[in-house]
Amino acid sequence: MTDPTQALIPAGSAGSHLAERMTSPGYSACHSSYVMKTQDVASEVAKMAQGCAAVTKMHALGNPVPFTQSASNAPQSSPFKALANHCYRVYGAATSGIKDLDLLIKDSTGAIAGEDSTDDPTPVVLEDGVVCFSQNDDATVVASVGDGTGAFALQVWSD
Repeated sequence: MTDPTQALIPAGSAGSHLAERMTSPGYSACHSSYVMKTQDVASEVAKMAQGCAAVTKMHALGNPVPFTQSASNAPQSSPFKALANHCYRVYGAATSGIKDLDLLIKDSTGAIAGEDSTDDPTPVVLEDGVVCFSQNDDATVVASVGDGTGAFALQVWSD
């Protein structure tokens, strides 16, 4: 079996000196048509991410993390341990009250390692790839509601 990250194209850094973005057109197709069927955001984010597992060959680092937020609230964050020479993808799913959920990954210096590029309730960082760390780091997923209010869940996946 080939390593799916070998087919990824270096896309440079979003600002982080500890991580690099790697892209592949096939990575966006696995979730771009995903439609939530329930308001159970933890279940839905796991289903969406699982739909990409065959393409990315990644696995969940843990259970989905639930949040509640409105556009007027400050962003919320969820830490994760990024390991050297591993790549990460973050999936998000929001209830129907949230029209735009924004996600980004920051490294321990606060620099942006990757961000979602859509205005929708089911974002992925990166839409068309992964964020790969060159050294162990205490990274953070930052979530912000751009439009609306309600519940959402995040899940980090890794190779």
